[in-house]
Amino acid sequence: MLLAKPLETPAYLNMLHPHADGLVASYLFNERGGKVFDYTRNQNYLSITNATWAANGLQFDASGEYASLDNTNQVVNSQSGTITIYFKSLSAFNDNGARTLFGSYSGAVGVGAFVLVKTAANALMFIMHDGTFHYIRMNSAPVKWQTGFYLTIQWDRQNAIYGGYNMAFNYDGKYITPDTTLNATNWNNYTINTPLGVGNDITATTNHCNGIISEGNFYNKVLPESTLKSLNDNPYSMYYQPSNVFLNLMGAYPGAGKKQDSIYYGANAFPIGRGL
Repeated sequence: MLLAKPLETPAYLNMLHPHADGLVASYLFNERGGKVFDYTRNQNYLSITNATWAANGLQFDASGEYASLDNTNQVVNSQSGTITIYFKSLSAFNDNGARTLFGSYSGAVGVGAFVLVKTAANALMFIMHDGTFHYIRMNSAPVKWQTGFYLTIQWDRQNAIYGGYNMAFNYDGKYITPDTTLNATNWNNYTINTPLGVGNDITATTNHCNGIISEGNFYNKVLPESTLKSLNDNPYSMYYQPSNVFLNLMGAYPGAGKKQDSIYYGANAFPIGRGL
């Protein structure tokens, strides 16, 4: 009879994989209940408030829906980092609504803020605030805003990343030159407000992203463009996924005339994938 040790999670993360270098938190948003699991085993879980599970991700489509990262300063710092998410919007880019993909506002975009938001003026902005505003802004929608795309935000207060700026957007593995910048070349190291909201601003919870987030990775360094492209092209290469196991009723591998079935083993085990 074929036996397998149950998996604790739907997949294992290979921390020796090149894509895992610098990784401090990784989420697949496929739990279907409870907290969002951190596959790095650093226990940087996301706590869910009111958000609902979609086919392949966590959906934030109403006021008061968000996920929160309580260990924000173990995961995100103002010195340097990379955040990648796969996102599908459920509304048009020009809907005149503030749509926060992640953020620490502390009541307003003031000191300690760290925010990625599609503003009510219909611009995508990445904002840091050390007492002075620092931001990059896109004035038009990413091409796949409503069909699903891989979005990366990077920052490094001491080194330029792209176009001479210390903050950068990357869509589907390619850097995009911002339309507008303000103080995007350097800033003071500061403590980011906690907790970090994912899918909304958890201070003013009407700013839900109105979309589905199906994966997210937090790195403590800036990744090169080649790695970002590879992550976009092969997002699950650093994971061991659940395997198909074929059994008959007696536990032997099925032969001619034997009944067979396909199962996934492990708690909550099912294939991972965007599928949005």
